[in-house]
Amino acid sequence: MNCFRQIPKKNYLIEHEGKQWTVEDYRGVPQYDWQDEIFRTAWQQSHNVSLMGGTEGVRYNASASYFDQDGIVLNSNYKRFQTRMNTVVRRGKLNMSVTANYARAIQTGSSTSLYSSSGMNNLFYSVWGYRPVTEPDVPLSTLMDNALDSSVEPTNDYRFNPIMSLKNEYRKNYTNNLQLNGFL
Repeated sequence: MNCFRQIPKKNYLIEHEGKQWTVEDYRGVPQYDWQDEIFRTAWQQSHNVSLMGGTEGVRYNASASYFDQDGIVLNSNYKRFQTRMNTVVRRGKLNMSVTANYARAIQTGSSTSLYSSSGMNNLFYSVWGYRPVTEPDVPLSTLMDNALDSSVEPTNDYRFNPIMSLKNEYRKNYTNNLQLNGFL
């Protein structure tokens, strides 16, 4: 997202050292594209293996799968491991089945809007609202190096440096599911 889409259209934006800076003065000025900074190309991999066999009266199967996906947002990832086992026995009047499923999922990284009751706590509120350019004569790196934008009043506006936030927040959620079924 180019900063020109964020700059309001008026005669001038700020006055600095006696000069009124207009939108045109910002053309060619270095800027951050916060969306480009937080998103990345992400890999994923998936592996599956299964085994089946048995005799006329006893049949079994087992399978396992592993899924690993780096999120497209910095420092995010999702991993899942699943297994399934099933045995069926049919001998004379005996008819029984036992099935077991286990799944473990691990999700790391920040969610774009999870656990947020306010739009201001949403990651994209900061991505789209955090200033892409600085004032004249202020190094652009000050935006990346500081958690808060000095031009924003922090008591009622919760925009924060989205890159710093993603790199410093730690979230890791584990989900374990075990399911057993059987009949006789």
